[in-house]
Amino acid sequence: MGTQVPKVAVIGTGRRALDGYIKVLLEQFSERIKIVAVTDRVSERLDEARQILGPEVKLFSDYQELLSSTDVDAVIVCTPDFTHEQINLDCLKADKHVICEKPLALSLRGCERVVQEAETKGKLLQVGLVLRYSPFHQRLKEAVESGAIGRVHLISVLDYYAGGRTYFRRWNRLRKNSGGLLIHKGCHAFDIMNWLADSSPQTVAAFGNLAVFNPGTKPAYAQHCTNCPEKYTCIDSVYLKLDKEVIKRQQERGYTDFDLCLYNSEKDTQDNDVVIIEYKNGVKASYTECLFSARTGRFYSVVGEKGEIEADTESNRIKVHSLISKETTVHQIPDISGHGGGDSLLLEDFLTCFHQGGKPLADGEAGSWATAVGEAAEKAIAESKVVKIGDL
Repeated sequence: MGTQVPKVAVIGTGRRALDGYIKVLLEQFSERIKIVAVTDRVSERLDEARQILGPEVKLFSDYQELLSSTDVDAVIVCTPDFTHEQINLDCLKADKHVICEKPLALSLRGCERVVQEAETKGKLLQVGLVLRYSPFHQRLKEAVESGAIGRVHLISVLDYYAGGRTYFRRWNRLRKNSGGLLIHKGCHAFDIMNWLADSSPQTVAAFGNLAVFNPGTKPAYAQHCTNCPEKYTCIDSVYLKLDKEVIKRQQERGYTDFDLCLYNSEKDTQDNDVVIIEYKNGVKASYTECLFSARTGRFYSVVGEKGEIEADTESNRIKVHSLISKETTVHQIPDISGHGGGDSLLLEDFLTCFHQGGKPLADGEAGSWATAVGEAAEKAIAESKVVKIGDL
């Protein structure tokens, strides 16, 4: 595709965009990728983006206006999940390459529409499934592919996220916005499980509920921390978690839900789930998602005919237990910021594909399968039945 420096626009300038993509681009890719425009409906966010990017960046309140610019080669979509499908389609139709923060869309059918448009237009489509790019997960994949444990039969993932409790004061808590947290968050783990299984998911069963953050369980609590008598004692109060200046800035920006009570907030998503997946090649997998845990980490077990791989992101350690030699090989992965180093490597992959062609590691197909498992799991919980991916 040439050697020119790609001109990129960022659609949506929330924390993921500012602290993730834009920060990495400025710190590590300033000579190789140029951010020329940003768009957001919130003027205060645009002002913050301009302070970070400088006076030359173009600001738009409507992404459609941005797409009419011929100065943009690619867009990075960082808007709320429910907007992804339409924005992706509009960007591809406008002949822009797309990096879309996960999920690609809220349904398998939506993902397929986006993938088809990218193929029709011959445009690069990359999904923000950054775990695939992290050195930890790269080494985990290598350990599986090395043959050290033989053919894989079982995969288990425990996904504990202490920060997940904050979903229940944000837009993610409503299914209409996120498709459900098994799509919004679970897609990361489902993508890795699909990748390790090296097969397509066929059948999904799931169980989940709202066990901790049930409205009414804290009747003495107010709707917002600001008005709550427990504002300085509740472990979930923003007044114990956020700096005073951060709270003041949130209030000045007009945000109304930054201190919403995790318990009394309206919500229709689960705070814990167990998912069972059967793959086309016979691999069986289980996934546990807990959003009220005391710690954060993903814990993996991959069992094959000749051994087992035990790994976790809490210690960043991968252990390969051999049934044949009775030995254990330990791999210690360096702790790297930015989703374990995945943020920068995702952008590196984008540049390689932009200049040389080909598909990125986290392409539209990967994004589609990750969403498919999440969608099937949410449906399995809602309807109390086993769901065939093909029926979606």
